[in-house]
Amino acid sequence: MHMRSVAFRLFLGFSALWSTVGAHGSEAKQILSLLDTQKSVRGLNALICGVWRDGKPIVEVALGNSMVNVPATRQMNYRVGGVTYTCVATLLLMFADQGRLSLSDPVSKWFPDLPDAEKVTLAMLANCTSGYADYVLYKPFVDDYVRDPFQQFSSADLLRYAFATPKHYEPGKGWNYSHTNFVILGDILAKVGKQPLRLLLDQYIFKPLKLRNTYVPTNSLIREPALHAYTHDRGVYEDSTAWNPSWTREAGMLVSNVRDLGVLAQALGTGRFLSRMSFETQIAPTSVGLGGNRASMYYGYGVILLNGWFAQNPNLCGYSTMFGYLPSKKIAITITTTKGPKSDPDGGADSPPIFREIAKLLAPGNPIPDSLK
Repeated sequence: MHMRSVAFRLFLGFSALWSTVGAHGSEAKQILSLLDTQKSVRGLNALICGVWRDGKPIVEVALGNSMVNVPATRQMNYRVGGVTYTCVATLLLMFADQGRLSLSDPVSKWFPDLPDAEKVTLAMLANCTSGYADYVLYKPFVDDYVRDPFQQFSSADLLRYAFATPKHYEPGKGWNYSHTNFVILGDILAKVGKQPLRLLLDQYIFKPLKLRNTYVPTNSLIREPALHAYTHDRGVYEDSTAWNPSWTREAGMLVSNVRDLGVLAQALGTGRFLSRMSFETQIAPTSVGLGGNRASMYYGYGVILLNGWFAQNPNLCGYSTMFGYLPSKKIAITITTTKGPKSDPDGGADSPPIFREIAKLLAPGNPIPDSLK
């Protein structure tokens, strides 16, 4: 099951090594060797990876270059896309814990004019069972974005694309990954919280965790030092660092770095901000049996559950990331890669298969399904 459509990949030697290696010497050496091999085999420009157990680093490493003659470093910031959705879903559940909304509230409470607004609930938006089509699969949107990847999209723009095609099924009766759900959910949370979503995420999640390099930007720029990204998506290899991520709106525009992501993975993967009931709701297998979801790999509330791993696998604007936490072993892993000029244009996202190999090494009893792309 593809959690990011292959139909629209826009998004969705140690000589160049900058690293911190923890006390786990043997494991660290195996991971570093694996990463070095994967970077070479896949023709990557850069590979940044962090692995922690119980909050202590096994490896924090940056391999390769951000730009020609500019080495990648662990301090560099980059886009992490769908990790924002996990934060948005967590904020939704936090507001439910506070009694500011109910997961059963219909969309019509805030946006009565949207299709099926009386039938679609906040819970359906968060676990992608609303039936709303994903605008990133709509050819007119793809054509418009490819023509000008620097353009600014509003929520209204994106919803016009989304509702130009029929719903896939009656609300709650199926499952399809859809960015449309999170555009709407992000706008609703901003109304409930009476602040822009980016400020709410900062107030309720990033500041309490003291994440100094994690933020939702207000434009297409990434704070320096920025990891540069590259893509073949428009038929030529080009720098996509400044492509405008507004097609995800604030609900998908997150920027972070490797160390912050490790802290965030552990916090979200343990339900730190939620009541026990709300965290169990977030990871419950309610989508199993719908749209290809199964017990070994299913979608929760803004998160993918993979044989015990709490995970996300965003792929956008030339950045491929895999982010996960395994509560049973207290292991956090985050990987971000960028394509090189000789990488396979049709090779798909590089971080998930690399993550799979590290997970196999550290937690063989909790394998990442081969079908995750």
